[in-house]
Amino acid sequence: MIDPVGEREVRTAYEAVAADYAELLRDELASLPIERAVLAAFAELVRGDGGGPVADLGCGPGRVTANLHALGLPAFGVDLSHGMVAVARTAYPDLRFEQGSMRSIDIDDGGLAGIVAWYSIIHTAPDDRPLVFDELARVLRPGGRLLSCSRAATNGCASTMRTATRSRSTCTGSRPTSSPGSSTPPASR
Repeated sequence: MIDPVGEREVRTAYEAVAADYAELLRDELASLPIERAVLAAFAELVRGDGGGPVADLGCGPGRVTANLHALGLPAFGVDLSHGMVAVARTAYPDLRFEQGSMRSIDIDDGGLAGIVAWYSIIHTAPDDRPLVFDELARVLRPGGRLLSCSRAATNGCASTMRTATRSRSTCTGSRPTSSPGSSTPPASR
């Protein structure tokens, strides 16, 4: 069963630091050429597949959503924290941001051309990850793109880009297997 207590802990942690977190990471992508290149490759693949809506799930203060938009994608952000959504809406008033959970996404089956989960799945307890990936596969159109990024303790950023379909076995192929769930905000998102 999905752990609502863990989700509440993550929400509470980010509510407490939303404004400071946004300020800390405001210009971070400018100093990360590899991450920018990964996002650009993802955008190129989505556009090459015919384009369509892209959700930045766990969008935090919206900087990745804004980058995806600048790359020509009709991107929008979803975050568990009301505070993060408020910060994102203030910083990027022309973009769409909603409060919500990766565990129950308010999007029709197959409604997305792409999903970015930038340092956000790490907050999901390992036992709940198959349910989250099933939900991601449900909202991703067949052949849609999933970009998930997480930080390994010793290796820095480990990004994976996969073509995901609405079959659980394909989508869960990019599931993190060694990152425990955490309610502590990550070093970057």
